Amino acid sequence: MWSTVLVLGGIRSGKSAFAESLVGDAAVRYAATAAAYPDDAEWTARLAEHRARRPETWTTEEVAADPDRLVTLIAEAKPDEVLLIDDLAGWVTAQLDREAGALASAVGALASAVQSCAGRLVVVSPEVGLSVVPPTAAGRAFADQLGAANQALAAAADAVVLVVAGQATWLKNPRGYGGQPRRVPASTRPAPSTVSIQPGLDLPMPDETASGTARETVYGFGALTNVIAFAAGTQWSPSPVPWTEVRVVVVHGEHAGGAGSGPPAGSAALDLLAAEAGVPVQRVEAPPSRALETEDSLTADEVVQALADGWALAEAAVDSGVDLILLGATGSGGEAAAAAVTSALTGAEAVQLLGRVATPDGRIDDAAWMERCAAVRDGLHRVRSRPRGAHDMLAALGGGDVALATGLVLGAASRRTPVVVDGPIGAAAALVSRDLGGQARHWCLLADGSDHPTVRHAAEVLGLTAVADLKLRLGEGAGALAVLPLLRAGLLLASTPPAPSSTVDDQAGA
Repeated sequence: MWSTVLVLGGIRSGKSAFAESLVGDAAVRYAATAAAYPDDAEWTARLAEHRARRPETWTTEEVAADPDRLVTLIAEAKPDEVLLIDDLAGWVTAQLDREAGALASAVGALASAVQSCAGRLVVVSPEVGLSVVPPTAAGRAFADQLGAANQALAAAADAVVLVVAGQATWLKNPRGYGGQPRRVPASTRPAPSTVSIQPGLDLPMPDETASGTARETVYGFGALTNVIAFAAGTQWSPSPVPWTEVRVVVVHGEHAGGAGSGPPAGSAALDLLAAEAGVPVQRVEAPPSRALETEDSLTADEVVQALADGWALAEAAVDSGVDLILLGATGSGGEAAAAAVTSALTGAEAVQLLGRVATPDGRIDDAAWMERCAAVRDGLHRVRSRPRGAHDMLAALGGGDVALATGLVLGAASRRTPVVVDGPIGAAAALVSRDLGGQARHWCLLADGSDHPTVRHAAEVLGLTAVADLKLRLGEGAGALAVLPLLRAGLLLASTPPAPSSTVDDQAGA
């Protein structure tokens, strides 16, 4: 998912070979910046070596004679194109005879083009900061200008990697693993309205190797071992780090009819826990849902739009730097709609999926529970001969909040960003997401075992194991916030394990 990468390295460090490995078998547009010197046999041999490595499917653009063309190539790159520039030293060399101001302007234009590049871009450049100060004025000018260009491009690129003796170290990469940074410029992806969210979505999978390595190398973490393994896979690193940019996305939905009987789901506990954890809360209005017992909750077009809106929410969150999304929900009728969708998709008895209805003062409202049961029963009967596809069930029973949450889970998975769920709407959204993109469930983390039957059943179907078994009923999203400090603590200890205590061994020896 990276968009732009700057590959730094010294002479014969392997930086070019590493840059070429990043693009794999893609059809690459190769921008060659080095000028040819026919009288220099060694230099000519170097250029020939580079040409021989390039696959026949690559096209080469020689820009040594016209260095300004490099900015144009980057600016004109299409979202489906891969551009490899090797290397920046040739581009700087071709412009050393310019005035300092003109060269600085050219560097600024190049950095701006890199930052807004629509395609995938790999730039190779020598790292001059580790060498001694050149003894000649020309050498010092070259080092100064190339160092300034490297800094400008490093700031503009998504990721920066330093190659030493063929070994790569990622200097700038939020994901901490080869070529999987978190931030991708919005221009590299289709707008949310053009995303076709249909069954069979090809979504990325977490790194099973990193997850397995993390699970094998940690000791003494108990149930948190699963969290560490999950984080390792979703961060593409066997040594995961605590999530730092967390956001709660609260979907507010209203359902007409019997599904909305009883008190609405609130967010007082969620707000309190979010303030304590220092986590921002984003509230989103879902389209209102009609009475599911008598008519479809949404039209087909409304489902498509709600899914796209949820996808866009995830995209915007990740683009702003968010690396973990906690999914919450408020409003009336969401629990019943989630139970109806879960029943329709899994064949479970609907009544067994409906949790008891409690009033704010702790009393059990059996009348509201029976109204919800009747609404779900009638809704399922109404659609008994209908197709059981994800879009069909979101329209017939799920409504706006479940559809929006489903789009968010899918959008987050497409951007390799995990989502923590802990309530019926989140659980139902994860279940529906599985039917649209089977990989989505691998990006979902269940916060609380919960005593809500819809959550328990969906988790069993999806194979999700809860981080904790607190059985909180404080509102959807509150459970995720309640376990967030535990998640952070587990990853902190796993990433920086303290030195083992020798107290027990000393006493035993004494």
